[in-house]
Amino acid sequence: MSDNASRKVLEFPVGDFPERLDVAYRAAQEALKDTTARTMNEGDPYLELKAEYDALRDESQQASREAKTYVVLREISRNDWRKIKADHPPRTDADAETVKADRVAGFNVDTAEDDLVFAALEEPRFESRAAFDEWAGQLGAGKFASIAHEAYLFTMEARRDPKLLPASPTRNDS
Repeated sequence: MSDNASRKVLEFPVGDFPERLDVAYRAAQEALKDTTARTMNEGDPYLELKAEYDALRDESQQASREAKTYVVLREISRNDWRKIKADHPPRTDADAETVKADRVAGFNVDTAEDDLVFAALEEPRFESRAAFDEWAGQLGAGKFASIAHEAYLFTMEARRDPKLLPASPTRNDS
């Protein structure tokens, strides 16, 4: 299995989890702002609400896994990326805007996304391409577009050690 740096998790919560998570998150944030003095026996409301939020988040992730809307993408290899680009060459016989988009991307942006997602998908696992195609066909267009976009960015972005970046300049008022 790959390390965490070469994996990206996307969760699409199911049911009413988004609303419940939002309510729990906001309650914990409000408790964090409360500066009322307490004794050690009273406990910290923020910690209690955070624990409730964390438990609800775990429950949401489990429900997402069961509904196959919890997605883990992996970084695809350079050779796999080259194969996808070769299998989906840029169009030259479409309108000018489409031709430009394909040329800039280096591949046919409409046909490559299924192969890209299939190559990058680590979780959920599928026994066959047909099983993947069935799953992908049942996802909403927005969810699949988000997954495809993230798979592309995750494959093409270069992650660097932020300590290598120059320090932020500071003002000298003296």
